[in-house]
Amino acid sequence: MTTNIFSALSSAKLGLLAQQLAIEVTGQNIANVETEGYSRQDVTFEANTPRHAIKYGSMHQIGTGVRVAGIERAHDQFLFEQIMDEGDLTGSTEVKKDIFEQLEILFNEGSGRSLNDALSSFFASVHDLATNARGLSERADLVSKAEHLASTFNQTGKQLYTIQRNIDATIETEVTEINSLTTQIGKLNESIHANEPASQYKANDLRDNRDRLVKELSKKIDIQLIEESDSQISLTLKDGTALVLKDQVFDLSTSINANNESFYDVYIDIGSTTKDITSTITGGELHGYLDMRDTEVESILDKMNILSASFIQEFNGIHREGFGVDGSSGLDFFFSP
Repeated sequence: MTTNIFSALSSAKLGLLAQQLAIEVTGQNIANVETEGYSRQDVTFEANTPRHAIKYGSMHQIGTGVRVAGIERAHDQFLFEQIMDEGDLTGSTEVKKDIFEQLEILFNEGSGRSLNDALSSFFASVHDLATNARGLSERADLVSKAEHLASTFNQTGKQLYTIQRNIDATIETEVTEINSLTTQIGKLNESIHANEPASQYKANDLRDNRDRLVKELSKKIDIQLIEESDSQISLTLKDGTALVLKDQVFDLSTSINANNESFYDVYIDIGSTTKDITSTITGGELHGYLDMRDTEVESILDKMNILSASFIQEFNGIHREGFGVDGSSGLDFFFSP
C-alpha cells in the first residue's frame, strides 16, 4: 500500500513540475511578444518511463506520470527559406526605388530649374531674336539663356556624378555591415553547436537570433542557406561562393577600380588571396547599389553627355550658316570645353 501511495505522489509531482515548466515557457512567450525575430515556443509532453509490477500473479507496466519531451520553436523552415529567398529581391528593389526618387527630384520639371525648363527658355529666346534679329536686348537675352542652359547641363551632370559617388560610399558601408552580420552568424553557429549536443533541448533563443541575422543578411546580398548535420549552417552566394562555413567566415572588402571612375569593386577574402565578386552579386541591397551606380545612373549620364554634345553640334552648325550684325559668318555659338 505504501508503494502505491509513493508512486501516486511521485507521478503527481512530475506532472506539476512539467506543467510549471509549461507555464514558464508561456510567460516567456508573452514577455517576448514584441521581440523582433522571436519564435513562439511550445512544450511537448510524453509519458514517463513506466515501471514494472507484479499484480494478480502476472507482470504489468504501470505509468509513472508525464515528463517534458522538449521545447520546440514554432518555426517553419520552408517559409523561412522562402522569406530569405525573397529578401535579396526586396533589398535590391528598395534601394533602386530610393535612388530613382532622387533622380526624379533632379529632373523634376516643376522645380523651375530642370533641363526641360532651360531648353524651353532658350528656344523661346531664339524665337524672340528671330522676330527682331537686330534687337540688342533680344541678343543679350539669348546669350543669358544660353549660359543658363549650359550651366544646367553642367550642373545636372555634376549632380548625377555626385549621386554615383554617394552610392559608391554606401557600397563600402554595406560591405562593412555584411561583414558584421556574417561574423555574428559564425559566432552563433559556434554557440549553438556548443550548447545543443550537451542537452536534448534546442538552443531556441540562439537559433532565433541566427535566423534574424540571416534574414537581415539576405536583404543585403544574395545568399543560399545550407543546413549542416551538427546544428550549424553555411551560407554561400547564389553562384556558390562561400560566405560562412559553419564557424568560418569569409570577409568582403572593397578595392578601387581605376578603369571605372575609381569606384569600388567588391572582393571576398579567401585565405591569403581575394576574389572579385562584383559581377557575381545578383541580389540584395549591395546588388541594387552596384546596378544603380554602374548601369542606371551611368546610362543617364551618358545620355546627358550625348544630348549636350549633339545639341551643341547641331546648333553650332546652323549658327555657322548665319551672319552677324557685323557681317561675320562661320562662327560657333557654343564652345565645347
